[in-house]
Amino acid sequence: VSRVYAHEDVALYTTTLEQLTIKVSNALHAALHRDTATTMSWKQRSSAKKHGWGACNAMAHVLSSPLCKDIATLPTTISTLFECILHCDALNDKIVMAAMRAILSIPCNVFVDSNATVGAVLGHVIPRKSLRPLLKYLLACASISDACTVLKSIGMDDLQALYVWMVEEDGIPSHAFEIFALAMQRPGLRVEASIEQSFKSRALHEYKKEMTDGADTDANDGAENGDDDLGDEL
Repeated sequence: VSRVYAHEDVALYTTTLEQLTIKVSNALHAALHRDTATTMSWKQRSSAKKHGWGACNAMAHVLSSPLCKDIATLPTTISTLFECILHCDALNDKIVMAAMRAILSIPCNVFVDSNATVGAVLGHVIPRKSLRPLLKYLLACASISDACTVLKSIGMDDLQALYVWMVEEDGIPSHAFEIFALAMQRPGLRVEASIEQSFKSRALHEYKKEMTDGADTDANDGAENGDDDLGDEL
């Protein structure tokens, strides 16, 4: 019986997410004057944008569910939300911020980038301080290929600013520094040796820190278990 209910829940979430995604897509079409949007009245476009904003807010609740990983249309939803970020200059700020919150609600372990657009979104987010909350999340999900895309789309000043921000921001994993260090070694990408070395050194520094923190956690867990065993003996 539980399996039936689980299947029904996934079906309900899938249908809900599909409907919300359509509303966000309609808002994009209205803002970018795509296809039928050119024949829409001002009132219709305004309504589409309001529905898109509401849909993004609702998505944040749907996407935070553990059932999110079982929704087959999740990649389409993520792609649509990414479009909101990429076209942030054409959209109302409320829609962009709501889209960002919706993306941030997706657990990293179920994040799907089927269209390989994380790199493009990262390159778009890096120069925009208002979108910085999304930067940390995307760096954790990014690949070496994404880092290559970023390096091709931003200038040296932005890259150096990114490095400084990553160092100062708490919780940036070694993986985020490593993918850039490795990407800089790819043929055709010209980056100053000093900045490459900075990313490489920081990746190693953060990796050692992660290993030390992990060892301390294991030691503390072992000590607590030992205390429990001692308590049982007493």
